[in-house]
Amino acid sequence: MLPLRPAGSLCLSDAELDALNKQIMETVQTEGRVFLTATLIRGRFALRACILHYGTSEADIGVLVATVREVGARLAA
Repeated sequence: MLPLRPAGSLCLSDAELDALNKQIMETVQTEGRVFLTATLIRGRFALRACILHYGTSEADIGVLVATVREVGARLAA
């Protein structure tokens, strides 16, 4: 799971932050660079990446994190 509170989202309520994270997931999926799913943790929406391929590298994880941050910043602006 990836805890995320994008820049510009500090004043959002829990419900607004959950909605933003859902929008981040949907946008990331639509853009197709990486794939995220989600789960609920104590009733809160959390982004989730499941990495299974043996060939996944640190660089791949870096792309995932950078993509989520970039989309999050764009949507929170």
